[in-house]
Amino acid sequence: TFFKKKLTAYLAVRIFAHVMSSREAGQGFNWRQLLIIGAPIALSIAAVATIYIYYSRKKRKEKGLEINTDDVRKDKKTSGPRPLTPSPENEEEAAALKLMLEKKAEANDCFTRKEYERAVELYTQLIKECSSVPSLRTELSKIYHNRAVTFEKIKGDGYLERVIADCNEAIKIDPKYLKARARRAKAYEEVGDVMNCLKDWTVVNLLQPEFANSDASFHRVDQLISDRGMQLAIEKMKTHVVLLPSKTHVEEFITMFSDFGFYTDANLLDLYRTSTCKRPVSVTPLNPNSPEPAENGVTLTDNSDSDPVEASTTDVSDRSEEELRNCLEAEPFWQAITQIRNRQYSSVVELTSQAVDTGCGVFKSHALLVRSTFYLILNKHVQAAEDVSVILRDENTPPQMRIGALLRRACAKEAGEEFKSAIEDFEMALSIDPTNHIIFLVRAKFYSSEERPNFDLALTDINKCLQLCPDGNLAGRNYYAMLKYRLASTSQSQVEMEKVKRHLRETMKQFPDSSETIGLYCQVLLDVKEIREAIKYLDKAIQLDPDNGMLLVYRAQAKLSSKGGSLDQGFLSMSNPHLEDATTLLIEELEYALKIDEQCRMAMEMLATAYSQKGESERAIRYLEMAMKHVRSVTELAQLQTFHLIITYQPEINKEILACGMDPETLRNSLNKQQLL
Repeated sequence: TFFKKKLTAYLAVRIFAHVMSSREAGQGFNWRQLLIIGAPIALSIAAVATIYIYYSRKKRKEKGLEINTDDVRKDKKTSGPRPLTPSPENEEEAAALKLMLEKKAEANDCFTRKEYERAVELYTQLIKECSSVPSLRTELSKIYHNRAVTFEKIKGDGYLERVIADCNEAIKIDPKYLKARARRAKAYEEVGDVMNCLKDWTVVNLLQPEFANSDASFHRVDQLISDRGMQLAIEKMKTHVVLLPSKTHVEEFITMFSDFGFYTDANLLDLYRTSTCKRPVSVTPLNPNSPEPAENGVTLTDNSDSDPVEASTTDVSDRSEEELRNCLEAEPFWQAITQIRNRQYSSVVELTSQAVDTGCGVFKSHALLVRSTFYLILNKHVQAAEDVSVILRDENTPPQMRIGALLRRACAKEAGEEFKSAIEDFEMALSIDPTNHIIFLVRAKFYSSEERPNFDLALTDINKCLQLCPDGNLAGRNYYAMLKYRLASTSQSQVEMEKVKRHLRETMKQFPDSSETIGLYCQVLLDVKEIREAIKYLDKAIQLDPDNGMLLVYRAQAKLSSKGGSLDQGFLSMSNPHLEDATTLLIEELEYALKIDEQCRMAMEMLATAYSQKGESERAIRYLEMAMKHVRSVTELAQLQTFHLIITYQPEINKEILACGMDPETLRNSLNKQQLL
């Protein structure tokens, strides 16, 4: 057969070349020449083919086996290499094979004529008859699959369960029967069994990628599992308690509002000195172990001068500086500000609540403003809006405090998806002071939100922020760099990335002690693969801010990249000892980052990813569940919940693939290469 194909191809090329040369020479198409050359060739091929077929059939008849050419599958891609039709060892098996082929042909004809009920009857009879003949088990798996296809055509109550059941039997006989796996995956999708659908499509894709990728259902798997993750997240979010994030995140948020800079000791003393404060007879010192008040446990009133029930009027205006200082240190609001300076944020809400209820009246509005900020961090946007509304209803509220309240209310409305109303609050703030650069900074962050980004408006606002405050505006410069970095990464523009680097180097000259700026610069360096430079700057930033867990996470990524690894490109290639060492180093660095900053969610997520790719599912799940406790929104929880589902099912998926004959090393490399999970 090989000789015939090669000879035919060679002669066809020679004939074509001869004909074309004749045409180019102006001789036209000489059919006589073609006939003289072609006739002997055709007769030779026919003679060789006749002799080959005669001896082949004679040899097969001697073995007692006739080939049913109608039963040969033309689509060889639907599964791996299929075993040939078994040769019967005795006359009984030969008779059973003949009967099976006849009935199968009849059942197939019924299916073609859309006589589905009759086809099911015949397939059912075949299943019963073939089950007792071991040599027909391969054919039996095909018959189960054919009956599953017929059930799909009939539809009716419970047809999907019957399809799944028949595909189960077909796969049990032949685990590599990919056509049955693909059909079962579709049925699982129809009944909403997302994880088993994912499992089947993963097996199909690993064993025969082109077969899986040709089917639209495979591309639905990602959406299906994401939808399932969102369903679970919505349910869990009903009882989820939002915890304070890492210190770095808290500090980035509160420094966005410039009014926190007002709360110096001197300013607080001045406020206290000019007031006639109504103080409780005794002030209970803060218990650091006391729990945070219940979500609705704070009673808000509009009267900032209302007296506590157990209070005595004390005029502080004629007291000495030392006495004033001692009285001030007993104020819950002063204690809250001290906690913020010391980067101890866990008791701020409790202290500001005490200041609202029993503290000096002059501090009440300030306490509401600070508490609303932390309510926003804790994703309690309703309570935050209530706090600032009390401030806004007070006609005596100073203009700059009113602006701070409007900005916080806009953030609360953004969290509650009241976007149009949030924009109105920004406009109200600008009507009070159109030169306040903080308004433009906060609105730029609003416009660049990941849920509905509008980078043109965001850049317009951040440029206005820098124009109004060109010097000393660290928050504005850093956010400008962040915006430009996101745009450069999206467009893959090296020119724009260089501009971002230049801007950050200028910012570092102005603010050499800003670990946030250095950390952002290192992210850009990692993106452009300047690994050594990134590690050098990260070491400097960590010296400036040793408690910053995010900087430690960035350094862990940099060290992984320096050894050729990446969390995005299957860094766990077990055949490469350098990457194995890099994995160990990565895990050590991340666990150290988590020890330094127990709220660093990014370290938790990366540890979950590392252990998952390493095959240690239990540890991966443990870190993932830790990360879930620190999410602030249903979107964040849905992403982690989806990852959790995949990690949970990964051992079962691996087991299925190994059952198909793939060795563990090939499986690991295939998973890393294709990034299926």
